Amino acid sequence: MLGVIIGVILLLLLIGLVVLQAAIEWGGFDTGKIIKEEEKKSEKSKKVIVKGVKKINRKGKK
Repeated sequence: MLGVIIGVILLLLLIGLVVLQAAIEWGGFDTGKIIKEEEKKSEKSKKVIVKGVKKINRKGKK
């Protein structure tokens, strides 16, 4: 029974990977766009962290 469950999970994983590969190959899936979005999000979060730290430091100096 455990073998059947593992087999079904692996089969679903394989199907998902095949669909993803097809999307990448035929141009429906742009990995560069996703990477750029992640870089923008990380830059924004760094800016927010720096601003937050500056505010905390200013409050502590009073």
